[in-house]
Amino acid sequence: MMDVKGNINVNAPNTISMNATDIIMTASKNITSSAGVNISESAGVDKSTSIGMMHNVFVGGNSVMNVTGTLTEYITGNKESNIEKDKQTNVSGKRVSQVSGNHELHYKSEIVNNSAEKAKFF
Repeated sequence: MMDVKGNINVNAPNTISMNATDIIMTASKNITSSAGVNISESAGVDKSTSIGMMHNVFVGGNSVMNVTGTLTEYITGNKESNIEKDKQTNVSGKRVSQVSGNHELHYKSEIVNNSAEKAKFF
């Protein structure tokens, strides 16, 4: 139903379904979507997202990313992480760490040092 201001409102007591070969939505300003419970997205092949400025993601609980192939990041600026608790990185069952400054280690097992400079352990 169109109102006198040129707005169209569609209301249904249950479900609205759209089926087509292609669905294209374009807005000259904003697109807003929200759900009271869940939002699911699925693409049979690729999904691309292009953002002109800032991409913000807020997660109220845990966040998981599963990648079966290679995860590649291209960053032309800085990558900054602020972690209030521990960060653990494991590669092929081994803990790997690279730092440009001093590094303090506390391990219960053997430490293998691969440093370009003399290491002081005690």
